[in-house]
Amino acid sequence: MTNRPDTSTAHPPRPAGGWVLLGLATLALFIVRVTGPSNLLDNDQERPAAYVMDAVLHGRWWCQTDWTGAIMSKPPLFTWLAALATIPVGHANLASLYFPCLVAVGLTVGLIFGFGRGRFGWAAGFLAALLYLASPSGVKHIALARTDALFAATIALTALLGYRAWTRGRGWFWFWLAAALATLTKGPLGVVLGATGLLAILWEHWSAGQAARAGAASVPSPRASGRCGRSSVADHLGGLVLFFGITAGWFWLAYRQGGQPFIDKVIGRELVGHVVSNEHGVFGAGLVKAPLYWLSRFLPWSLLAMMGLWRVVKRPATVPEERRFERFLFCWIVGGLGVFALATHQRGDLPLPLNAPAALLAGRELVRWLNRWEPARLVRRSLGAVTAALALYALYLHTGFANTWEVRQSEAVEAFAQQLSRQPSLPRLLHVDSPYALQFHLNAMDRLVSLDTAAAELKSGSPCAVAVQDAARLQDALGDAVTLYEWGNCPGSKEGSSVTVLSNRPRSPGW
Repeated sequence: MTNRPDTSTAHPPRPAGGWVLLGLATLALFIVRVTGPSNLLDNDQERPAAYVMDAVLHGRWWCQTDWTGAIMSKPPLFTWLAALATIPVGHANLASLYFPCLVAVGLTVGLIFGFGRGRFGWAAGFLAALLYLASPSGVKHIALARTDALFAATIALTALLGYRAWTRGRGWFWFWLAAALATLTKGPLGVVLGATGLLAILWEHWSAGQAARAGAASVPSPRASGRCGRSSVADHLGGLVLFFGITAGWFWLAYRQGGQPFIDKVIGRELVGHVVSNEHGVFGAGLVKAPLYWLSRFLPWSLLAMMGLWRVVKRPATVPEERRFERFLFCWIVGGLGVFALATHQRGDLPLPLNAPAALLAGRELVRWLNRWEPARLVRRSLGAVTAALALYALYLHTGFANTWEVRQSEAVEAFAQQLSRQPSLPRLLHVDSPYALQFHLNAMDRLVSLDTAAAELKSGSPCAVAVQDAARLQDALGDAVTLYEWGNCPGSKEGSSVTVLSNRPRSPGW
């Protein structure tokens, strides 16, 4: 059965137009999110924020620690990008903290459009990029201080450069460079996930062998299906030297800076522990959880992607290049789900790297339904839908989202930090158990101190202030030895989350 012709790609808009429109849509989504309410206290974002400030303020570029003194849990590419965006501004801010997310989503959208329009047509590539951007995960990760979006982007770069090297017979050096970036984002799993699509090489060889044995007139080109085996050894060796030079070089520098605790955290707890340890779950649960997480977090487009996966098997494309690409996407998704299913550690955002190939298959399916639309009409309708979605998203951010506990508390802490920063005579501030968000908005990254240490500093007579959640305990530890003055209080959105700043010096008059 032949495929329906894609009439929507006849006389497509100029390529530059698609890049500009997608770039503006990505930037608009980022601006809407960053200018909306903050949720820095949610999704464990404080830890990456602390890593960024540790690099900016303390120069710990290779191995960062958080405000509790704990070693970083992930390699530092996200930290480096956020830190480089923070340094020119001169102080901590949410826009620079989320800058790697903008880069990551923008890169993934661009890769989807670039490779999609070249293999499935302009309309399919354009729609696929919009579907990725307008998915629940795309909206969430456009501004979230976690490595997931950047990991997904570097895996997409690795996978698609690998596909290009396979079909061209050269360019493996760039594949390994991208794999090094993925490894510097979240570890060596990036190489595995970036290479799962290349299982299509075996599929192509098997398909060519089946066709030859059947005496078919049309056999996949041996030149295309066998290029990987004839690729330059020097190309691979050069890429591998670069890959290990970058990753092992960072690892050695991080070990020099962090010592044995770095090995224990990054290798023992994060790499080995997340794969085999029962601390994070039971082995085998991922066989159910991983597919369900992917399907639910990419709704409704995951349903279109499922139709695309079915079509790859039952009704493959007749054009060899398109058929190779759709098989590559199939192996990327199915192989990736298999990798995630084997891990004991399961989290809803982990399958995010599979959304790029899913969006490409979903975009092609959507074009089959809209193949009567002219390109200009397709662009107008698509951008109209995106504009309406952005307006609804902005409304949601300032209504339902703004009323969640995490957002209310994040906003309160930010306002409290601004209140403190306006007081020029604020003494040296110690933190006992305050959230790191308070330090972030004060442009600081200091270690927490114990209650006894804080009490001793207050008794010493040197000017200092203490941020503490349980002010009564601090007062009990001091007794009548020191008179405390309250410099401010950040009320908590739930019991036990308020923060009070107490000092052994009174506030400035009139503040």
